[in-house]
Amino acid sequence: MAIREVYTDLRLKGKLILDSPSELTISSGGAITPTQSFHTVDTYEDAASDELTTISGGNAGDVVYLAAANGARTVVIKHGSDNIVTADGADYSLALGGIGGREW
Repeated sequence: MAIREVYTDLRLKGKLILDSPSELTISSGGAITPTQSFHTVDTYEDAASDELTTISGGNAGDVVYLAAANGARTVVIKHGSDNIVTADGADYSLALGGIGGREW
């Protein structure tokens, strides 16, 4: 099943509605630029693993949901690099369903 089929019109607890995700690929510098609220993220040149160090664009208060584009490749969100800060100071790997498959 294609990732886009899994995530069509995602609804979270009936309050947040997200359109189907579009895919972003990490640049050679470790950055992505979201254009909507829901994206899948893939590694630069389909590398086995890549680090996401910068999320460009957006406005204060924007919420972006990221999931892995390919379960065979690892995207690591790097805490403390450029403009990414996680609540607990840890790095996170994206899973097909989002960060580590956790509920938020």
